Amino acid sequence: MERCTSCGRTACLSCAVPVRGRVLCIECATREIGIPASPAPPEPRRLFRAGHLAAAALFGIGVLATLAPWDRFGILTTKLSAWRPENPWPLVTSISLLVGMLAALAFLSPRMRRLSRFSAAAYTILALLAGSATIVELLGAPAYAIPTPAPYVVLAASLAILGLGIVMLLRRFP
Repeated sequence: MERCTSCGRTACLSCAVPVRGRVLCIECATREIGIPASPAPPEPRRLFRAGHLAAAALFGIGVLATLAPWDRFGILTTKLSAWRPENPWPLVTSISLLVGMLAALAFLSPRMRRLSRFSAAAYTILALLAGSATIVELLGAPAYAIPTPAPYVVLAASLAILGLGIVMLLRRFP
């Protein structure tokens, strides 16, 4: 790290330019030599549609899976049984997936660009909530209840959303 002798800013080894016995930053070196400064790099897009579209699709798959019966025998044998308040864990799963789908669709809107920076955290939290509630329901089901593929589809969608949310958090894109 060096300080620019012209403006005093710190410049790293790759940014420091020796000019006539002095160390200058790139901006001051281009001004000193007479080369026009390069324009500032364009600001990255604040809204990455692909991540939000993937999240909306995955949440939608999860919501569709909550519409089907969750058990072959037991209390969750009818359509929309995951949406009934008799058994709270499938209801928690259904509501969190619906909220996630609506949030992902909302983040696609240009009006929500400011809030889209929180989208990755929201996707991750909602996926953890939906997946955890599904696991609790599957593990706490009575012995006679045989699950259909629906809760496993919800669990797979939740894991995929969790992975997407983690990737979005690591890449720090909204």
